[in-house]
Amino acid sequence: MNSDHSNWLIADDVGLGKTIEIGLLLAAKKRRRQARRVLVVCPAGVVRQWQDEMRYKFNEDFRIYGLDFNINQPSHWATYDKVIVSIDRAKSDSHSPIFGDSGEWDVIVFDEAHHLSRIEGQAVTQRYQLAERLKDMTDSFLFLTGTPHQGRTHQFVNLLLLLRPDLVERFRRISSDPAVVAELVLRNRKSLVTDVSGNFIFRGQTTNRVDVPLSESARVFDAQLQSYLRYGYAASEAGGTTGRAIGFVMTTYRKLASSSIAAIERALERRASRLRGENESRLVDGLVPTLEEMEEAFEEGLDNADDLGEVSDTIVVSNIGANPFFEDEQRQIAQLLTTAKQVKRDDLKLRRFLSEIVDPIYRANERLLVFTEYRANQDYLVTALRERHPDGGVAQINGSMSLSEKRTNIDTFNDTAQFMVSTEAGGEGINLHDRCHILVNYDLPWNPSRLVQRAGRLYRYGQQKRVIVFNLTAEDGFDNKTLSMMLDRVESIAQDMAEVDDDYRDGLETEIIGDLLERLDIASILSANRSMDVSRTDAEIDAAIERAREAKRQQENLFAHVEGYNPQGSWTGECIVSRQPKERGFSKPFSAAC
Repeated sequence: MNSDHSNWLIADDVGLGKTIEIGLLLAAKKRRRQARRVLVVCPAGVVRQWQDEMRYKFNEDFRIYGLDFNINQPSHWATYDKVIVSIDRAKSDSHSPIFGDSGEWDVIVFDEAHHLSRIEGQAVTQRYQLAERLKDMTDSFLFLTGTPHQGRTHQFVNLLLLLRPDLVERFRRISSDPAVVAELVLRNRKSLVTDVSGNFIFRGQTTNRVDVPLSESARVFDAQLQSYLRYGYAASEAGGTTGRAIGFVMTTYRKLASSSIAAIERALERRASRLRGENESRLVDGLVPTLEEMEEAFEEGLDNADDLGEVSDTIVVSNIGANPFFEDEQRQIAQLLTTAKQVKRDDLKLRRFLSEIVDPIYRANERLLVFTEYRANQDYLVTALRERHPDGGVAQINGSMSLSEKRTNIDTFNDTAQFMVSTEAGGEGINLHDRCHILVNYDLPWNPSRLVQRAGRLYRYGQQKRVIVFNLTAEDGFDNKTLSMMLDRVESIAQDMAEVDDDYRDGLETEIIGDLLERLDIASILSANRSMDVSRTDAEIDAAIERAREAKRQQENLFAHVEGYNPQGSWTGECIVSRQPKERGFSKPFSAAC
């Protein structure tokens, strides 16, 4: 508030309350009459969360563009002063011009701003173009991201240029003049945050690995699936739209198989029905992403469809029809489905999950949050939990649910249910730390940064206990072996780095693991390795981890001069913050005396 500019990048860790910081800043600006028109641009999965946070904690009524209202002509913007929009809606060709005509804004906020990438020598992304257009429509441009530096300094500089184009010459010398970063970046780490008495706020996180043995039926299924994938990838070599679509499906099936037998079985059943001419998509036209959009999402690690099997099926049919990918496909799928049924009967992963994790938690009357990527596996786990402990209560959230359905399930989990099963898409932006501190990652996502995001649902401000995380690792195929290998090496490196750090503290190892996982590009390694050659991937993982370490080192060097929040006095320099006691389900509003 007291600086000579109002363009900042807030780079706090996940769970430190960046949304609340923005709310407090807006409250201070409002008292100065500097926050009449505010635009928040964020991922689609958190638009409702932003609306709720602003409404229930700051008494600010934001409207969501595309859900609560639409604009047919520029003059209609005069009706809307507080607006939230998903970045993918705002960047699109049909909506970007509408925001170009939206007029001046007092404040524009970009959440998860590291997605505003611009890589030298490549085409400028639509997200970056949107930010370039909007930066000239406000005097207060605010970026939020926990991982601003992804390992490419020029990409980081391009992000900073959106905020302070006047510093372009200093940014060009950023390696020799890193102090320039302090002029526009604020940073807080969980492991360093204290209260006014100097006590650390966060209790730390313990991560446990649960190895799952491989059943004989799982070995057979993996061999059959590898054969199917080889035929499919060979067919994709034909090129063109047909080849790209087939290659996309093969990669999709690998992702589903990495999650669980239930996820890949459902996708194969859908494919078999499609080949018999029996299957009709339940997805609504216009809501199905194009092949190009899904390929871009895979490339950037942003795909989060919890019904990925159905999405891929619909994309394929719209591009190449219902023809077989290769001559023997129908027989191979029938064979896979027969073996899949036996794998489910012998499911050692599910057995270990229930006996070693669920049962002790049930007996201790604790609560458990379970994350999985796909809805098919969610259904499988919900059924298993209800059969195992009928009186334990099971809640669930996924991407197909309305906001009211999610709220109902969250209330159930906080009140009576011991278990919550969430998909990636369903859990985005959801906070579940009030009554729970134990998390299970039932599958390891291809995008490792999602492990950090998952833990952030519990390991966040307000958590009163040490967070306990269980990672289930089943080396039942090439991809899961690769993910397990990656996690092993990251944990080993993090332990070594924490032990030699001059400022060793509880939580440092978890912090280092998170920093590395958020920068690891494993998905592109897996996608590119269609031959599924373990020896080749082994070297690529080492190289990827080294790149992640270098990115972390570069960020630390650049951020060495960056300041964070001082508990003895707010960085706004003029606000005293208070909050009333919590009501059921929501916090009462914050107030800021400025």
